[in-house]
Amino acid sequence: MRIDCEGGGRLSISVPMANDAQLGSHLWVTFSSANFRERRKAEVTEGVVPNLSVKVRQDDPAILALLSGHALRVARGENWLQAPGKGAGRVLRSLINACHRR
Repeated sequence: MRIDCEGGGRLSISVPMANDAQLGSHLWVTFSSANFRERRKAEVTEGVVPNLSVKVRQDDPAILALLSGHALRVARGENWLQAPGKGAGRVLRSLINACHRR
């Protein structure tokens, strides 16, 4: 799982995907943590392998979960990846601060 600055205070959460969908197409993923579960529309983006990418604001429940020390799971069908919450807040705060300076 990767979280990047998209500028303007926006972030993207990306995960590698296990199928060969067309670049630019959209697929549904599920974000979940200790205190929420939501379906999101993700865009298939280019990377070393194709990725599913969701643009979020810094106050998005997925980001807030990580900032609070909760793990974040991103799932598509039977496939999922989980980012640990422990220590995530420190790293994310640095990213968010750097993103605001862009």
